[in-house]
Amino acid sequence: MQKRYFASMIGSLAVDQLVEGCAYTIRGNTSRGIFLESGSGGIIFLSYEEYAGPLTVNIPAVIKELISDLEPGMTTVIQDKSNLILESKELRIAIDTAAEWKPQPIPEGISFEALEKTILELIELSKGSQYSGSLFDSTAKAISSDLPVSSQEPDLRVGPLNQAVQLGDRDAILRSAGRLVGFGKGLTPAGDDLLSGLILTASRYKQVVPELREYIEIFKDIPILIAQKSTRLSYAIALAALEGLADERILAGLDNLAAGSSGEQVLECMSGYGASSGMDTLAGAMMLLNKCIKKRILTDP
Repeated sequence: MQKRYFASMIGSLAVDQLVEGCAYTIRGNTSRGIFLESGSGGIIFLSYEEYAGPLTVNIPAVIKELISDLEPGMTTVIQDKSNLILESKELRIAIDTAAEWKPQPIPEGISFEALEKTILELIELSKGSQYSGSLFDSTAKAISSDLPVSSQEPDLRVGPLNQAVQLGDRDAILRSAGRLVGFGKGLTPAGDDLLSGLILTASRYKQVVPELREYIEIFKDIPILIAQKSTRLSYAIALAALEGLADERILAGLDNLAAGSSGEQVLECMSGYGASSGMDTLAGAMMLLNKCIKKRILTDP
């Protein structure tokens, strides 16, 4: 007899991927959940955690011990009208009663004076040993005039991208972005996460920071680069970022940054997302918002 459990929340983009009769292939089995790929290439994340997001289906944590042995490449999840069915485990997950997740509202404005203070605080916090050699560390160096960029590999990739972003040079941005695509390990390499941070920041705040709109047209080509050279999950996250969507922890961290909250508050949100994905996403956000700060300093009377 099949055991039946109930999903509590479904992300807005996950809803689009849930198609009756579809079979899903396991692309990653992690301590936080399982990544599924649909026949059309879409990604869904079955999460054991409470945090919601656009690609996430939140399922009971008790399921973890029942499916922890499922391996990538296995096609074991089938969808009928109202359930995800794991036949090999005699398990059904009801999805028809789950609430649909929507992102928190976009802030109505940004205080650039407060934002600048937060970025300066984050630059100081980036000097902690736990961030050494990370893209967060490299980005802090690149945007800070008193911290020279070294010859270390992450710095050599981040420095040119930061310079291109500050200049708004389309060709240079895409060329430098190409060097970051796929850089790092895991289902979402660090370089991909940083690039998604750029995309997400421009998309989410374009209405309250008009100068970000010019970057949207440039950043639209970055998911194509990711699709060509990196993982399906990174590609799905980048496409979600183009719509201004991300895991609720990422959105909370960026909104805290945009509001000029303390650096510690920003890190509390971002560091809880993945091993380093949240911090790498933050690096992209800092890079782009720092450009906006500099432009305001140069143009404001």
